Amino acid sequence: MRQLNTETPDNVLVKRTSQGYGNAFGELYDRHFDSLYRYIYFRVSNKQDAEDLTETIFLRTLETILHKKKNIKNFRAWLFRLAHNILVDHYRSRKFHADIDEVEYLPEIINVSGENSLDGSDRKLLKDAITKLEPDLQKVISYRFIAELSYAETSEIMGLKVNHLRVLQHRALKQLKYYLSKDFKNHE
Repeated sequence: MRQLNTETPDNVLVKRTSQGYGNAFGELYDRHFDSLYRYIYFRVSNKQDAEDLTETIFLRTLETILHKKKNIKNFRAWLFRLAHNILVDHYRSRKFHADIDEVEYLPEIINVSGENSLDGSDRKLLKDAITKLEPDLQKVISYRFIAELSYAETSEIMGLKVNHLRVLQHRALKQLKYYLSKDFKNHE
């Protein structure tokens, strides 16, 4: 794996990209590809679609930077907002909604390094628990733990204040804990 230069801020790389420095966009691509791909894969449950959509997002990003000269304050949050919009278009064009239950490799998505892998039954329990969450809570889990976005980035994408996001995350984790508990399993 290539060592990334994390010293240059994203907004500087965006400006350099708009000035025609291709290596600046390459740095943005390398820096954000993994988390964006994990987020997309988690949402579409299909490796080929995830690869295609991720590339589409980066192509649209490059076109926007080069041609629209848009002032992007928080690139990572802007990138994930674009990803969200492209996912909505993808679902509409396919006339279906990807079910989180179809995710085959949730441990690899959540933890790419392979540590703490879940076995098949644990994976199914986790997927089932996540599907029981209301849509906003599923988004919080996706952005914060799948895409590994910060509170600030997630709140910007979802249009929420950081404190509200923290409350939603707490609620989502509390509900997941309950859905995964023996009490809930015995109650069903």
